Amino acid sequence: MNAVAPGPVYTLMVAVGVLTDEARQRTVPLGQRDPPDRRRRLQRRSAHEHGNHRDPANNLSRPPSRTSTERHVRMSLTVHTLELGRAAADSTFFVRHRVPGTLVSAPVHGYLILGGDAPIVVDTGFRNDDVMARVGLHPELRDENSMEAQLDRYGVSIDEVGMVIQTHLHVDHAGHIDKFPTTTPVVVNRAEMEFAASGLQGLGYAPEDLKHMIDRTHAPDAVRWLDLELTGPVSVAPGVRCEHAGGHTDGSLVVYVDTEHGPAAICGDILYDIEDQVITGLMQNGFLEPQVSNNFSGSLRGETAAIKKVLNNATFVLPGHDIGAKVENGQVIGRVEGLTVPGPVIALPSPGASREVSLNS
Repeated sequence: MNAVAPGPVYTLMVAVGVLTDEARQRTVPLGQRDPPDRRRRLQRRSAHEHGNHRDPANNLSRPPSRTSTERHVRMSLTVHTLELGRAAADSTFFVRHRVPGTLVSAPVHGYLILGGDAPIVVDTGFRNDDVMARVGLHPELRDENSMEAQLDRYGVSIDEVGMVIQTHLHVDHAGHIDKFPTTTPVVVNRAEMEFAASGLQGLGYAPEDLKHMIDRTHAPDAVRWLDLELTGPVSVAPGVRCEHAGGHTDGSLVVYVDTEHGPAAICGDILYDIEDQVITGLMQNGFLEPQVSNNFSGSLRGETAAIKKVLNNATFVLPGHDIGAKVENGQVIGRVEGLTVPGPVIALPSPGASREVSLNS
């Protein structure tokens, strides 16, 4: 990728205030909730997550399910790319030390994990063009980039998704959480919501997205909060675990998926451009020393360490804005070809996903 001018750094502002009417209507005062109704609701969710959509209140029985361990041994998880649009910014936004002045367009990816008890979505793209323009990004969003259309490519509907995991809540990652019903839990690191609501990054967190997350907070079982800095890695489904990433935002997490060919790390914005940040290590002299982006909330050392951690813990690295890579011993050896991992890998050198663009074309 070529260089680009200093692009705007994500900024955030949101008012975390009173309970909205939407949330209030969904919330039942303590003591007025009927325990049997709650049990039936939880049973229905369990049935949904295990692929059985019958109402447990009826008398239909089902064969005993395999234990969690048995399912983990037998399942073969795969990760599929959701193409949720593109966004252009100055090249220096994506990689530090690039020469400014070139506009670069990068894909906006979500991911779909299949092969387990229920489909899992990781990251949901951006809400609309306006929220991207607020932070100086130039979006490209077509009908085929909708969440519904992307899931349909893999034969999945929104109602069939058992869980949504957010690597973080920036404007280009959390835009379609509200398309999923509150019966579908959203997994997010609590520190990320705290950071998002702090105002430290202005409109990099869209108020529309965060207000919806507040509404979900007051809907029973609609959010699964993680405290990864304190607990360490957490398994959220057989073969799927979340681990604190740091670096990009205070609460960013990485989703590790156990595939037949090794762990795949869905790493959000820990990496933007694998070619310039990792393969060539632009303007770096150290052996295998990665370059950072110009968009992170912590320290330079913390961002560098987050990149190294992912490279050393995964066989496949799947960023939010680039083609995935295959890694051995912390070193990229090839780029993913196609939209599925495990899948074909092109040996280096191979192209990335970013491209120079002109706003006048």
